[in-house]
Amino acid sequence: MDTAWLWHRGEMEKKCARTYANQMNLMDQYPEYTFIQSSAYHSDIIKRMYPDLFEDIKKRVAEGRYEPNGGVWIECDCNIPSGEYMVRQFVWGQKFTRENFGYTSDAFWLPDTFGYSAALPQIMQGCGVKYFLTTKIAWNDTNEFPYDTFIWKGIDGSGVLVHFNRTHVWPDPAAMKDNLLDRGGNTIKERTVSDMRLISYGFGDGGGGPGKCRKRGGYQKRRECWEQCGYRKQCGFR
Repeated sequence: MDTAWLWHRGEMEKKCARTYANQMNLMDQYPEYTFIQSSAYHSDIIKRMYPDLFEDIKKRVAEGRYEPNGGVWIECDCNIPSGEYMVRQFVWGQKFTRENFGYTSDAFWLPDTFGYSAALPQIMQGCGVKYFLTTKIAWNDTNEFPYDTFIWKGIDGSGVLVHFNRTHVWPDPAAMKDNLLDRGGNTIKERTVSDMRLISYGFGDGGGGPGKCRKRGGYQKRRECWEQCGYRKQCGFR
């Protein structure tokens, strides 16, 4: 969910409501369905503007099916801001999820930011965050980054576990093949470290997340792809 991009603030607030209400609907229909939401600020919007929906989210968090696990108040820029600013991002984000959900984030979810401060591992560790998930280092068009799961050490030697997940992936066989296999070869860089890759699917940017329909982006389509097409077995992925 892009908080600010091609729409005004009021539209973003409605996008949040539609996206998270859709997840409640999917959880009602599919008992195995789970969802992760990154920005505490978006939960604050729902709390203030859609209190009934917020109560439903709280119930799903208590069940362990809805994870408010992003670590920060909002997915933030990490190039220009100072260290104090980034500390406050984690402090405010963790404070909100602890007070409202009884939940402490252990992951920093930042797929849509270009550039990362070398101070982040130290700041993350100081705020109780152990994992970092991002994507855009792998978007380089010149030098391919050699790893996708690794320990990132900061200026002071603090280390956090990093994974480059994949985004903008539709849950259909062709998209899965393109993202898991490259010209017949496995896309995972270091299979001795991990033989798994996290793939995020559903509608992003303007929100929506996974939907129910069998078309591209739908949760039902994802079930069919993995259960009927046998990609779990064929590609050796969990």
